[in-house]
Amino acid sequence: MNAPGTSSAETDLTPNIRHKPGLTLSEAEIALLGQAFVDSNEVFVEHEFRSGYSGAVVLQVSPGPGQAQVVVKLGPPTDLEREYTAYRQLVEPASPQNTARLQGAPLLAGDGQLALLSYTFAGGDPRLPTHSLEAYFNKQGGQSTAEVLDRVFRIYGRQWWGINRPQKFVVAEQYDRLLHVHLKFKLTSAIEAPSRTLVAGQFGVAALRDLQSGQHLRLQDFTVAEVRPDKSEVTLTANPPAGEASPPLRLRLETDQAMAYQLGDQVETLDVVITATRQTLLAEAACMAISTFDPDAPSLNLSGRIYPNPLHNLSDLLDQVIEARVSTIHGDLNLQNILVDETTGFAWLIDFAETRSGPTLYDLQRLEGQIITKLLPPVVAQADLGPEVIVALYEALHADPPRQTAPHTALQGAYTLLVNLRRLARQYLMDDRDWDEYYLGLVITLLGTLKFRGLDPPAHGLALLGAMAARNLMRTPIPTWERRLSDWDVTGYRVLVVEDNPMWQEILQESLTDIGCLVEVAGTFGEARQKLQGHRFNLVTIDAHLGRELETQEGILLLNYVRNHVGTAVPVIIISGEIAKRDVVRAFTKFSVANVLLKEHFDYDEFREAVREALLTAHL
Repeated sequence: MNAPGTSSAETDLTPNIRHKPGLTLSEAEIALLGQAFVDSNEVFVEHEFRSGYSGAVVLQVSPGPGQAQVVVKLGPPTDLEREYTAYRQLVEPASPQNTARLQGAPLLAGDGQLALLSYTFAGGDPRLPTHSLEAYFNKQGGQSTAEVLDRVFRIYGRQWWGINRPQKFVVAEQYDRLLHVHLKFKLTSAIEAPSRTLVAGQFGVAALRDLQSGQHLRLQDFTVAEVRPDKSEVTLTANPPAGEASPPLRLRLETDQAMAYQLGDQVETLDVVITATRQTLLAEAACMAISTFDPDAPSLNLSGRIYPNPLHNLSDLLDQVIEARVSTIHGDLNLQNILVDETTGFAWLIDFAETRSGPTLYDLQRLEGQIITKLLPPVVAQADLGPEVIVALYEALHADPPRQTAPHTALQGAYTLLVNLRRLARQYLMDDRDWDEYYLGLVITLLGTLKFRGLDPPAHGLALLGAMAARNLMRTPIPTWERRLSDWDVTGYRVLVVEDNPMWQEILQESLTDIGCLVEVAGTFGEARQKLQGHRFNLVTIDAHLGRELETQEGILLLNYVRNHVGTAVPVIIISGEIAKRDVVRAFTKFSVANVLLKEHFDYDEFREAVREALLTAHL
């Protein structure tokens, strides 16, 4: 491959580029592939993926006999430069073993309009078929796809989502980027004086909310963030005033002279006329999705029930100050950026252009938006269902626990995946019984999908009504429903097992993982305390030898620590070899334990029922 980070030179030694039937590559893409693999005689393109909503091309490539396969991404140079920077700063130093590795900086085409990144092939056996998660779902179904996501979050979570901390921020700081730009405009030479002069760094997004199409503005000192000659667009940005907790401004210039602008340049003065605001862009997209939609109405009537209009007072959601868990996130986790071996289910991630520190729930909300707009539309169309089915689906998910059966049998595969996604999300909520934090980001995420023109109106319709349903569920009590204790689904609940005997560690861990719990083991008081400080658990089991000197036992010291530092909401089950009756009474009275089980009479089913009962009681 040519030296990375430099412009490609023309050469007569270009390889023969061949591909499977059905793939379509542009002349520019073929030329850049030839320059990237100039040392190969023949390059065979085996598979094509599409990178999320953006439409970037991702290819699985064999450079030649005996050479390892690679994954190649072709896209705008600015996007790939950003991805390479994020990879070097956040992914490379701490990524798990099964992360695709970038092999160098972006390779630029001669005209500077296209760039290429090359990843190592991170899968298992390269001879096995490899699919995007979307294609894998279509072949293997919801349950197998849910298991893949479990593995992804378990493996990457150790370095990314699992290492999180509480942080306060304004919602727009993290989620505004998902929505349309704040303004669109064109240059004007009209004599009419500008109604306002906007100087970069001196105002925030609030100053744009009263602007309307047709107004004349003067812009000063904005920075060129993206140049898209293919779309006749230039994106300008400006940071908010110092100390203001708001997102960068994003304004889009529509011009046939996009090539006149250079990335990173500061534009001193532009006289422009507004062609669209964010609100008009959202309203237009919503009406194209559902022809009867009234973007100005505060509420909507759907089958006789009144729901809030998700476009109404959207700025109020964006301006909310929340406390949420923050970690390293992928930033663009979608069904195309997770690649899966069809046979083994081995999965790995690509595309790190948006990798950064952000809300831990962000990646899960993005994945949910993809399920709604990519997986559901063909199923809904085939079953001849209307987009309003999303309302029933979200209400089923809102139950505690979520109902395992979808509102319609045709939706079961996608619904199974959504149930699993919510289970994964639950461990990252600040309060695992309050889903408002999740719905808040989900509403914005779903509305953000309206800007992608590659999605059909049915997909946009599902996203719009999904945002409506999610906003309606905010501050709505979570209903519980009667079921047998043995049916209580504890999948995804986090349990800390404190036990110094390796044999009993294995017994308890196996018992808990069999019913779907996520288990961590601590062998000492100090190790348990460290884990309790770094993670949030739904239940703790403690090996406590409750002797005559009750307060001197390490198990009892740990019980005391749990109650004083973790709280009374986390149930504790004592598992011990010797317990005197009076000490059991003292433990129940002083520390409010959920149950006490003796090792000499240990029964797997009894233990599992005790766990279910403790978790059920804690959530009622």
